[in-house]
Amino acid sequence: MIGAGGREDPEWNNLARPYRVFFDRGIQAYVWADLTDWGARWHYYCGAYYDPTNQQLIKRLLRPGDTFVDVGANFGIHSILASHAVGATGKVYCFEPNPRTFDVLKAHAVINNLQNCTLFHMGLSEVAGQLSLSGSDHAGTYTLRKVSDAATTMQVKIGVADEVLADAALPGKILVKIDTEGFEHHVLRGMQLLRRRLNVAFLVEITDEWLKETGSSATSLIEDMHSDGFIAYHPRLRYPRLKRGMTLDSAYDAGTYQYDLLFAKPDFMKSTSF
Repeated sequence: MIGAGGREDPEWNNLARPYRVFFDRGIQAYVWADLTDWGARWHYYCGAYYDPTNQQLIKRLLRPGDTFVDVGANFGIHSILASHAVGATGKVYCFEPNPRTFDVLKAHAVINNLQNCTLFHMGLSEVAGQLSLSGSDHAGTYTLRKVSDAATTMQVKIGVADEVLADAALPGKILVKIDTEGFEHHVLRGMQLLRRRLNVAFLVEITDEWLKETGSSATSLIEDMHSDGFIAYHPRLRYPRLKRGMTLDSAYDAGTYQYDLLFAKPDFMKSTSF
């Protein structure tokens, strides 16, 4: 990408004015970007956040009056899109443990007037407490896994979703997005009450290698969700006749390094068409 440079390009750290605010037409929102972060840099120079599959899912699955729970919200790009989708009668709950990233998340909520969003400065697991968060040059890759070569490590607050959201309004259908760099199964284990609902679906990033580093695996996570009555779908973008479409495939390649799965119960899918 012209202007964006490579992920490991150190010259970006020497910018006199590294911060930019721009309007992303795809999500119809203002975005604050730190050009020393390669993810934010690519977003700025592209003018759009490149995650078309999950963006399409959010648009297709959420309607006014629904609920979106964003675990590992990062800068809140998906939450902004979900906020527009669920409207004034819907709810968005964002969880982000990284202090600097959480500040950007708060700024995005303010400059875009996201009045249906509630922000939680914490990570999630099956046990509340504190854990070490580690990372380097990109906010989206900070993780609760043990990382030996991390440039930064900090203690962060950890909550249990069922406890934190016990008194929260969860109207309509509930879509939960979990992208926690290998900690996804721990997050799901703290969502036992949510998982009993019929009107809930989970969009989960699956990275078998990282899950194994936290005591789980892709197979264990998928089998756990199946035991609660969830069907796993692999969302895929299609382009028939040059138009963007989407299918939810029941088959997926578990040997792929990283992929997203949508776990949903039949009741959730009744009002959804693909």
